[in-house]
Amino acid sequence: MATRILSDWLTALELLVVGMLGLLAPPLIAFTLFFCFMHSARHIVRSMDYFRKYSSRFILVATLLPMCITLLLGLIFWNQLEDIQLDGQIIKIIFIGLAALTVPHVVVIEPARLLGWKRI
Repeated sequence: MATRILSDWLTALELLVVGMLGLLAPPLIAFTLFFCFMHSARHIVRSMDYFRKYSSRFILVATLLPMCITLLLGLIFWNQLEDIQLDGQIIKIIFIGLAALTVPHVVVIEPARLLGWKRI
């Protein structure tokens, strides 16, 4: 791993940012930022090769529509957050929801991985 870090500054930077995020941010915020900005972006780039058979417009609509809906719901939730106490039940619901999204996520991503990931 040390050799990879020395030879690939982008990997080193990514590990540094993830480590600092984990140390400085609350766990739920750190996970959300990592998942939304690093993990998802990597999958989008890697999946583009697999989805080249579709038009760019189709891909744009298929990705932007769910992202916009998620952003809108997130903003609504964030706006209501001051009135809601984040207790254990809400956190459980969030992580159960994430677990429920994992299977569809794998169904979409696995064919692209089997064709060979694009190194980013």
